[in-house]
Formats: sequence, structure tokens, C-alpha cells
Amino acid sequence: MLSISQMYIFLVAVESGTLEEAAVKLGIGQPSVTRHLKRIEAEFRTPLFEKNRRPLRLTDNGRRMKRHCERILRNYRVMEQDLKTHDRSDMVTIAITESLTTSVISEAIPAFAREYPDVRFDAVFWGEKEVRNAFNDEMINLAVLSTAGRRFDPYVIKTFPGRRWGIIMPGGAPLSSKDYIVPEDLRGRSLIIPSSGGERELVEKWLGPGLRSGRRSYANTVNSCIMFVAAGFGYGFIPLTGRRTDPEGRFAVIPMYPVVAPSASILVRDRELLNPAEKKFVDHILRM
Repeated sequence: MLSISQMYIFLVAVESGTLEEAAVKLGIGQPSVTRHLKRIEAEFRTPLFEKNRRPLRLTDNGRRMKRHCERILRNYRVMEQDLKTHDRSDMVTIAITESLTTSVISEAIPAFAREYPDVRFDAVFWGEKEVRNAFNDEMINLAVLSTAGRRFDPYVIKTFPGRRWGIIMPGGAPLSSKDYIVPEDLRGRSLIIPSSGGERELVEKWLGPGLRSGRRSYANTVNSCIMFVAAGFGYGFIPLTGRRTDPEGRFAVIPMYPVVAPSASILVRDRELLNPAEKKFVDHILRM
């Protein structure tokens, strides 16, 4: 019977393209890699690689083997993660898109932490595509997306309304006393816009022709914008969190008018797979 380690060696060999490189990645000798691959071929009585090809090229059955091994190893990692984390009753593991959804979760976590101070959070920030793939592959059970999509409807436990965007600027900036920012206020200024597609399109549509120049913020929209603004690179666009200034008055966030960002959705795959802390967090989300 094919073992998990043999499947892993096979996939590393496929990814590496040569037996030599696979041996280096695996930390074993090349003859060992060759022996493992030959045993797999002998067990299934079929060649997996085309002969005398460099880099390695899979046969039709080799490609089938690759798909099966990837699925089995993915399920194995899901099982391993579930068994390792389920007993961590004081840990909430959640995947969050690097986007406007951070404003939703930045409100939810502190309120929850005040009610349950002993609970810890393991929050991973990925792009929208990575979160969706991980959720589809059952690698995560809790996720926050900027949009849900039809195939996630059974898993969406709550959708928050659209969040208004704001302009972040130094606290003493001339525009910091305004109630709303309109596109004309930003003409001729250095602008910092989000890097992700949907949010960038939203802001650029509001800005209109002639206002699309400037830097783009990367990774976490809020944190990178604050860093750019603090370094003097211009004004940045961030989703509002309800606070106009930071405690020291260094920055001001003025709402854009009239743009509203897309909604944020909280996804839960299977409540039975959640540990006690995660179940409490889900209940907290439902009460918001």
C-alpha cells in the first residue's frame, strides 16, 4: 500500500523536475528517491514518468496519480490540522482577506476579547483567492470575505453592510476639519490607493478621470496606508472603523462622499468542527 511519505516524495519529484533537485529538497540521497518512485510504479504496474526526459515529464497515468496524491495529502493535512487544533479550546483560528473586511473583524475581536479575556486568536491574512481556496479545500472552518458568492451561501452566517471609505491624512492637514471629502478636494495631491482589484476599482471609479495617480498600498490595506501616510507619501484610502482620529491626534480619517465599499461576510463551514472558543466567537458574531 502506498504510504503518505511515498506520495510526498512523488509530488516533490514532479514539482522539482529532476531527481537531483528532489533529493536536495527532501534531504535524502538521489538513489533513495529513485527507489521510492520505482516501488510506486511496480505497485501500480504502470510507468509514471516518460523515459529519458529532462525535466521529468509525467505519463497519462502519472498525471492521474498526481491528482489523487494531491487530494489525499490535502485531506491528510486537513485531518492533521483538525485533530491538532480541536483540543485548543482557548484558540480561535480564522482566515481574513487583506481588505476592507479588516474593519469588521477589528471591531469584533476586541469586543469578544473583553468578554472572554482568556481566548487567543490565530488570524491569518490572505488574499481573497487564497481564503476561498482554503475554504473550498476544507483547510479552514472560519473565514471573512469581502463578498460571499453563491457557492458560499450555505456557509454565510452573517453579512455586514457596506463600509464607507475614508481618507487618512496627518491630523493637522487642511482637509482634516471637513465632514466629507469629495474628488475635487484631492486634485493635485499625492494619493495612496488599495492594491487589490475590487477595492482599487471602487476607489478609482469614485475618483474619476485624472485622479488615478499615486502610490498603491499593499498587504493589509489599513496598516500599509498608515505607514505611507506617516512617511509623508500622501493621503491614503482606508475603510472607516468609526473613529475620526487616533488617540494622539496624529492622523485624521474623513469619510469619502458618497462611496460605500462592498459588504463583508462571515463564513462557517461546520459548527461541529469548531472548538468551544470558536463556537463562542460565532455566537458573538451573530449578536453583532
